[in-house]
Amino acid sequence: KFLEILAKINVCEINELPDKLKYYAGSPLIIKNFLRANDKAIFAENNHPIFQELRKNFVGNKKILCLQENGFNLLKSKLPPLEKRVLTLIDPSYEKNHNLISNDYRDALNSLQDGYRRFANGVYLLWYPIIEGDEKNLKNFYNKISELKFEKITQIIFDIGKNSDSLNKMHACGMFIFNMPWQVDEKINLYLPPQNQINNHEQKITLLVLICIRSYFF
Repeated sequence: KFLEILAKINVCEINELPDKLKYYAGSPLIIKNFLRANDKAIFAENNHPIFQELRKNFVGNKKILCLQENGFNLLKSKLPPLEKRVLTLIDPSYEKNHNLISNDYRDALNSLQDGYRRFANGVYLLWYPIIEGDEKNLKNFYNKISELKFEKITQIIFDIGKNSDSLNKMHACGMFIFNMPWQVDEKINLYLPPQNQINNHEQKITLLVLICIRSYFF
């Protein structure tokens, strides 16, 4: 499905993507393509120029509401929801803005703590970058994640491998899934080698590692 989305926005066939890939689908566009007939989505963006682009991309779409607002504040105002089933994606930029550590780590943890209090059964996804030299901060972040009251947490790491010729210090990222829905683990297992599949239900945090061979696509 993801490759279909990329092919559509790059106006090409899937097999042509290695040569014609120019545009990448952000999370709002990916979510839009998975909305069902009765689903709705709310996207929050605080940066005005980016918000203008976001709103332009979804103008006229009655399923999607775009708000220029701090997403952390918006989440607090929307929980508990009127709907019985809600999926929340926390996908901040993690910009440091002259700080040693981005405030988004703190705000994401606070939002998850508040989300648990207001809507403990909701499904929450938290994306974060994995950057070389940031190991101490990540270790502290992981420890605080494990202290959250959610019964089951799944951590997925996606790593494309370090390229010695690249100056980019980020070659991996992670996703925490809180209250993963039933059978989602079976779908994730389709993309994992046997030794990495989800099968340990005793630990609070289940760790998966997805390794993408760089030459497979780029």
